[in-house]
Amino acid sequence: MRNSWEKNARKSSGVRRVNGIAIRTRSVSEAIAEALRGLSAKHVAERLKTNLRTVENWKQKKTAPQAKHVAAILNDEELCGPFLREMGRPDLAHQHEIKTLERRIEALKQAEQRHREHTNEIRMDLEAARTPDRLGSGLVQRRGDGAAQPGGAAEKPGEEGGE
Repeated sequence: MRNSWEKNARKSSGVRRVNGIAIRTRSVSEAIAEALRGLSAKHVAERLKTNLRTVENWKQKKTAPQAKHVAAILNDEELCGPFLREMGRPDLAHQHEIKTLERRIEALKQAEQRHREHTNEIRMDLEAARTPDRLGSGLVQRRGDGAAQPGGAAEKPGEEGGE
């Protein structure tokens, strides 16, 4: 008869039987190696700001990452999804991917808004350049600091008066 501690001991990897059902278990190092498959060790090391040899050891299942590396993986948009999926949490991987896409959409919306604002500024500048000033002395021109200046040549920043 087996001791209770032997019966309840967790294996780091392999196949376990729980209530008659075979469950495949994997070690963290196996899951990390699988999650990083297809990515270069150099690329991962750069993203996580760690040593190339460290990542190569993870990919070869020689070692597992320290807690600080796991935290960095979970904070990395590219690495988090595959890591969670390999750790048996496809639900969290899916949520992460949705959040990542939402952040990218928001960034695109902000970039689009900045582009529209810039385009409107250019349009206003063009209209101002085509419109004579009130004194009729010529076109409105821009100074070096971007402010409108009626007629004459544009001043350089830092120049005052005509001295």
